[in-house]
Amino acid sequence: MSRTSSDSRFRRPFALVVAGLLAASVGLGAAVWLQGPKLADASIDAAAAVQYPSSLRMFANGPITEVADEQVEIAPAAAVRVSTDDRVLTLSFAEPLRAGTEYTVTVAGVRGAGSGESVFEHSFTTPALAFSYLRRGEDTDRILSTSVGADETAELYTADRIQTFAPVGGALAVVELADDGTSVLRTVAADGNAQAVNLPEPGRIEALAGVTEGSTLVFSFTSATEPPGRAYESHVFTLDLAGDRVVTPVLGLDGQPLQAPRWLRMPRSDLLIAQQRDQTVVVVDLATGTVGPLGEFAELGRLALDGESLEVEDLLGPMRLDLESGDRVRTELSLVDGVELVDGGSQELWNGSRVHQTLRYLAEDNRFESLVVLDDGSEGRALYEPAGEAGVVLDVSVSPNGQYAAVLVVPDIEASVTDGYAIDPQSTTVTTVLVDIGTASVVQSFVGFGIVWE
Repeated sequence: MSRTSSDSRFRRPFALVVAGLLAASVGLGAAVWLQGPKLADASIDAAAAVQYPSSLRMFANGPITEVADEQVEIAPAAAVRVSTDDRVLTLSFAEPLRAGTEYTVTVAGVRGAGSGESVFEHSFTTPALAFSYLRRGEDTDRILSTSVGADETAELYTADRIQTFAPVGGALAVVELADDGTSVLRTVAADGNAQAVNLPEPGRIEALAGVTEGSTLVFSFTSATEPPGRAYESHVFTLDLAGDRVVTPVLGLDGQPLQAPRWLRMPRSDLLIAQQRDQTVVVVDLATGTVGPLGEFAELGRLALDGESLEVEDLLGPMRLDLESGDRVRTELSLVDGVELVDGGSQELWNGSRVHQTLRYLAEDNRFESLVVLDDGSEGRALYEPAGEAGVVLDVSVSPNGQYAAVLVVPDIEASVTDGYAIDPQSTTVTTVLVDIGTASVVQSFVGFGIVWE
C-alpha cells in the first residue's frame, strides 16, 4: 500500500472528527448565546440592612445589559433602585428592611452578550433586632441585652445604682449614682473591665449619648455646687474613648462652652443638635467644631428616622424642620375614629408617616387615656393603649428601621411607687412594650426602660 493512500485514509476520519468537534462547538456556543447569563453569587450585609438603607449586589457570570427597576420583584415588598455595572447588578433599598424576615429577590429578563434571557433569584434572611435596656432592682441594677422575640437575656453590667448608659463602639458608658447624689461615669469594656472617668468636678450627668460605630461619647453635666458659685450648668462635653480620654467642652455659637438643656445626637454622624438656654437650636459638627443656627423654638423634639428633618415646636404648635433647607411645615395630628386627640410629640418614619404619643379625652368618665397613634398624614389609627384604665404611656420611641414602637408604660399609675433616684426617677413597675407598627400587635414586653437599639 502506498503512503499516499494511507495518509488519505487517515485524513478522512480525522476531518470527520474535526468537523464534529466544530459542529459541537458551534452548537454549544449557540446554546450559551440562547441561554442568557447566570447568577454566580450575591451578597448583602443583612445586619446593616435592618439599621439603615443598604444594597444587595448580584454577580453574573459575564457582562449584562442595563436592568430597569421594573424588572425587579421583592417579596415582601420593598422599594429599590437598580444600577448595572459590567457583570454586577446593585439593588439599593430606599429604606431599612424588616428584621427577622426572609426576603426573595427576583430579577426577570436579564440579558448578556447573547440573545437569551435569564431570571436571577436570591433569598436571604435578616436578623432579629438586638437591643439593651436598664432594669433597676431593690438591691442591684442591671444592664441587659437581648433581641426581639428572644427568651434569653445577657447581663452586660451590674451596679448598685445605675442612672443611665449608652453604647460606645464595642464598650459601654455607664453613669452610676454615688451616695451623695452625684454621678460617677465609668467605661466598661467588652470583657467587663470598668474604668472611672474624671469629670470636671463633682456633679450630675443629665444626659448621655454614644454611638455604635465610633468612639466619641457626648454628655451634659451640672455641678453639684448651688448657684451662684456653680461652674457648670447643662454644659455639653465629649469624651473620646479611643483617644486621650479627656473630657472636652463643646463650644456654642459664641465660641463659649455650650449650655444645652436639650440635645440630640445624629445617628451614624458627628453632628449634634442642641437647644441653648436662649432657645436657639444649633447644629454642631463634633469633628470640626463648626456651629450653625437652625432657629429659635420653644421645644426640641425627635429626629426623623432618615435624619433629614426634626420635630420642633413654637407657641403655635409642632412642626417639621428640614435640616438642609430650613423649611418649616406644620404637623397636625389626624383624627382617630373621628376623635380629636391631644398630641404629646411624634417621630417621623422612613415613609413620612408619624408615630404619636397622644391623650384621648373620655367625656363620659371625665378623664384622659393614653394612646399611641400612627398617622400617615390623612388619617390616624391606634397602635397601642394600656390594658387598664390606670395605665399610662410615659414615652414612645421607634426602632431604626421603623418596624417597632418601644412604648414606656406604667401599668397602674395609681399604685405606682417611685424608685427614688435623684436623676431620672422611674416607677418600680415601669415596663417597655414593643409594638409592631405594621400590624399594631404587641410582640414583646419586659420590666425595664432606656431601650437602646444595637
